[in-house]
Amino acid sequence: MRVCPRCKGTGKLNPSKYAKGRKFEWKVRDVLRDHGYKVYRSYGSKGALDLIAVKKTVIGIQCKNSKKAYLPPSDRQKLSSVFQNREYTMNFWDMSTSKIQSKTFKIDKILHCYGQIEFRELIAEDTWQTYKL
Repeated sequence: MRVCPRCKGTGKLNPSKYAKGRKFEWKVRDVLRDHGYKVYRSYGSKGALDLIAVKKTVIGIQCKNSKKAYLPPSDRQKLSSVFQNREYTMNFWDMSTSKIQSKTFKIDKILHCYGQIEFRELIAEDTWQTYKL
């Protein structure tokens, strides 16, 4: 983590946006695990989905560490593509082998997670509804 230039000498840290986003993804992952899901986290968070949660269904999740339910147009377009294809290949870190693995999932639902871990589901092209785990 970097030291905030304005806070130099105070010991306060200025975490990067990536670090803040990763921390939020970990919180969401933990909530999903508490609900019985096996969770995969995208290695590097470069794709359309940050997490894939597997239980009886396979749920693809885009996490945004923001208070409002807003997704930039580029993210909405990526999610729409996954919504139409229903297949997604994710690279993730496999703790058991200590290697990057790649796996293709058949996605049943696509969720956007934001705020205090609130979910909404993509039900049609650019149409969302609240989703409860």
